[in-house]
Amino acid sequence: MSTQRYVATLVMIAGLGWTAGNFAPPTTMPTIALTIITALHALPIALLILFSLPLAQSRDGEPRWARRGITGVAVFYALGMVAIEAYSIANPAPNAFGIHNMADAEPAALVFVGALLWLASLIPARTRSALPSRQRAA
Repeated sequence: MSTQRYVATLVMIAGLGWTAGNFAPPTTMPTIALTIITALHALPIALLILFSLPLAQSRDGEPRWARRGITGVAVFYALGMVAIEAYSIANPAPNAFGIHNMADAEPAALVFVGALLWLASLIPARTRSALPSRQRAA
C-alpha cells in the first residue's frame, strides 16, 4: 500500500473518531439508542481498519475487495460531507444537524481530506517511461 493510501486511511480514521466524540449523544437517552448511535459511529472506523489490514500486509498485490471497500467508504464520506455542508448552510440554527462551528468543521475536514486523498491515489500516475520516445527526448 502506498504512503498516500496509508495517510489517507489514517486521516479518515482520525476524523471519524473525532466526529464520533464530538457528536456523542447525551446520556439521558435510552441505553438502546445510545448503543445504536455509538455502533453507527464506530462502524466506518471498524470497516476502514478491517479493509486496510489486508492492504498493509499484502506484499504481492493489493486484495481488490479491500481496496474497493475503502473506496466505497471514501466515496460515501466525500459525498456525505458535501451534502452535510449544503444542509448546514441551508439550516444555520446552531443546534441543528451539520457543521456550524470550528469544532464541527475540523473533524469533517479531516474526513473529507482523507477521502479525497484516497480517491486521488486511485488515479493512475503517468510515468516518464510511459511517454512516447519522441516526448522523452524533449
